[in-house]
Amino acid sequence: TSMIIMNYSQKYSNLIFCRTDKKGPSAARNIGLKNAKCEYTFFIDGDVKLEAGFIDHALNEFQSHEQTCAIAGVLSDVVYNSTNDKIIAYIKDRYNRQVRKNVDRFGGIFIVRSSIACRVGLWDEMLFSHEDTDYAVRLKEFGNLVALPHKMGDHHTSLYEDRMLRMLRSGYFASYGIFMRKYYGKPIVAYKFASKMSFMYPITLLVTLYLTTFIIPIASYFMLLVILVDIGLAIKEGKSLISRMLAHYVAPFQVLYG
Repeated sequence: TSMIIMNYSQKYSNLIFCRTDKKGPSAARNIGLKNAKCEYTFFIDGDVKLEAGFIDHALNEFQSHEQTCAIAGVLSDVVYNSTNDKIIAYIKDRYNRQVRKNVDRFGGIFIVRSSIACRVGLWDEMLFSHEDTDYAVRLKEFGNLVALPHKMGDHHTSLYEDRMLRMLRSGYFASYGIFMRKYYGKPIVAYKFASKMSFMYPITLLVTLYLTTFIIPIASYFMLLVILVDIGLAIKEGKSLISRMLAHYVAPFQVLYG
């Protein structure tokens, strides 16, 4: 990737290539923000292929609606198998953006007025996930976040369960806890975020707390019942049992740690 970008930077004088030793999307986006010189800033991940023409739609929106501070479009998911050599699913509209509408968050792919980005400030480098939600909360203080029904691009990804162990190793789920702690004083924001989490996370967190403190001895039977039902659901849905167990009974400890 670096070589490709370097070749383009030799061809286009307005292309600035920057590297950083810091890890995480927030650190990379902050480097981009600090070096951006244009009227608009487009945040994009390396696994997304942009759709030709989307930027024109975004510019038209900016020019016709002064209150619009950031824009995203229809993002399709191209899902690969665990070895990344075969496409196993295609989700046409990941976020259900069939009409123009104001939204609370985008995900990590969107275009923003650079003047607004300067007022919002840098991305929170403490967050290794959900940094986009945090940034969206801060963006909304300056204007509307607008989703357009025009295709923005294809997101090349793998199944959630295939990434579970890697996510745990990176401390991905600790960011859930960091986010909740950061917005503890804003219950509406915290609630909206928590409502997007798997319903099993708060349940298993609560049960685990009871078990570890031995307040209610019978809770151990309830925990066993929850696990058995969870195993049954995993088998019925044909999903990875190991990944499901990690998500529901290991990840909550990372959330609590955060």
